[in-house]
Amino acid sequence: MSSSCPLSVFDLDRTLTIYGTWSPFLLFAARRRAPWRLVFAPLVVGLMAAYKARLLTRKQLKQAMQRLMLGSAVDLDLVTDLVDAYAEHSIANNIHADAIASIAAERAAGRRVVIASAAHLFYLEALAERLGVADRRPKDRHA
Repeated sequence: MSSSCPLSVFDLDRTLTIYGTWSPFLLFAARRRAPWRLVFAPLVVGLMAAYKARLLTRKQLKQAMQRLMLGSAVDLDLVTDLVDAYAEHSIANNIHADAIASIAAERAAGRRVVIASAAHLFYLEALAERLGVADRRPKDRHA
């Protein structure tokens, strides 16, 4: 598409989705990959409280949540099926009813549709693909 094409930018979390995606992804992944990690869920709530009290940065919060629920290192090749299953689950259960229609209307109006999100790129791409959006722009480095 030409660079002069009008642009329509959507945020993922709480714009296209009903609720955020990171915590639900972690719970979904832990349930499927290592259910024993669910015992750490109360600690995740404590981390969220520490973040709200400004004791942790957003980056520190996300890293600590990932360590508890998934482990410190995630091999993307090993979680591809998990990410695909989460994307399917999210499309079925966490997308605003009018989101897909809004994206289609923007595209029909000749606009290039982009999702700009702080969501992790590995599941952002899977969700964007299912929403029919080829372009996504991560808002920070973890994506």
